[in-house]
Amino acid sequence: MNLSGRFYSRTTLLVAFLLFELTLAWSFRNLGWFETGGVIRWGACAILALLPLAVAAALLARRRFRFGLRTLLIAMSLLAIFMCVSVLPLYEAIESRRGSRALMACDAGIHLTFANDNYFQAVGYDPRRAAPVYQPESALPVWLRPLAAETLQAPPDNSVRGIWLDNDAQVAGLAEHAARFTRVTYIGLGKGVGLRGKQTLANAMSKLPHVDQLYVESPVPAGWLRSGEFDRLRSLRIYGKPRSPDLLSDELLREIAVLPDLRHLSLWWIKTSDADLQLLAKSTSLRLIELRISGVTSPGFEQLGRAMPNCRIKGMVVAKQP
Repeated sequence: MNLSGRFYSRTTLLVAFLLFELTLAWSFRNLGWFETGGVIRWGACAILALLPLAVAAALLARRRFRFGLRTLLIAMSLLAIFMCVSVLPLYEAIESRRGSRALMACDAGIHLTFANDNYFQAVGYDPRRAAPVYQPESALPVWLRPLAAETLQAPPDNSVRGIWLDNDAQVAGLAEHAARFTRVTYIGLGKGVGLRGKQTLANAMSKLPHVDQLYVESPVPAGWLRSGEFDRLRSLRIYGKPRSPDLLSDELLREIAVLPDLRHLSLWWIKTSDADLQLLAKSTSLRLIELRISGVTSPGFEQLGRAMPNCRIKGMVVAKQP
């Protein structure tokens, strides 16, 4: 009977080993080595992360869940270790990326080094303020990185420098998490952002204290810049459509002229008149104006230049494209 028991025990081990080999062969064939390796690595890291919890559960099970003071203290200590070394780092990694994950989910553009360095170097003037210093977050422990692989694909919110938005839904996503983006200095609005989205951004600007560059694709509604939320801007770029330049209202030009800290203004593919263009002369802060507009004559450019001796004006008249 003893020999028979050993035989059946060995047979069971051999069958179990054979099934394990068949499972590995199937996974290698259907998932591929790298995918299978990823599953094994993920499983190993999950076991390691849950090890203190598993030890606590085994300890309580061994005691048949009878809670003595010593057992309870050991179990609570193991639970605290699990929370400290696994749960808390994962929570902090997810929380620090909540805003960027929301923007990536709606296909907004996120840039970590988008600072327009080449552009301002080309124009020969840099109006930007010094960017806030980035404080890197602590790296996740090795055993948690495979578990948070998808989360780590998004950058930490406080590392984002520039954001590009193409529609109102993306603007709403930024507004919801605006306070998280403490280092953003540049915002770009594409042609899909309507009046509602522009107003949403204006309402959120108070939560984005370091934004000093704004790029907007025309049309820009009159009254939008008057709210006071854009007073920190140093650089404003408004671009229209080359084949059909949009008319820039005199009211909007007045709003631009009174922005208290605006140093750089770029208006491309915009239509205005000689008289309305002179409204920019009321600005006391502008130091560089780039113009590629229609409806203005060379004397109009010269008149603006004489009225703004402390501002360099680079301009050309663009004929309407057929």
